[in-house]
Amino acid sequence: AALDRAFVMPGVTRVTPGSFDRNRALVSKLEEILRQDASRPLYNDELASAVGASVRSIHTAVHAIHGVSPHQFLRQKRLWMLRSQLVKGIPGLTVQIAAQAHGFWHMSDLSKSYKERFGESPSDTLARAKRLS
Repeated sequence: AALDRAFVMPGVTRVTPGSFDRNRALVSKLEEILRQDASRPLYNDELASAVGASVRSIHTAVHAIHGVSPHQFLRQKRLWMLRSQLVKGIPGLTVQIAAQAHGFWHMSDLSKSYKERFGESPSDTLARAKRLS
């Protein structure tokens, strides 16, 4: 709570005692839901029901902890999970299989987002990992 008060600019938002812990707990629940089945689409109402909070509370929590919307947060988590799998260079793994396992269905959109985030294409990551294994 002391850190919350120290880092929040006056007048921007009102920090209540324990808000960081509550927000972090909600974000942790969202991460767990994503880890359980990264391939399925996640919708705000469904997430809210699963974590026992309102859509607004989820948005507030994710924004307070990560500074982005829940959609952006979950997309970035999926990208990192995908990269984590690609760098292992598992025999027989393709970018398309890994992408679909992490909820990415539009390969061109994925490639663009991945390159913006990591500076290389998903296929470059996988090819390098396979060369090194």
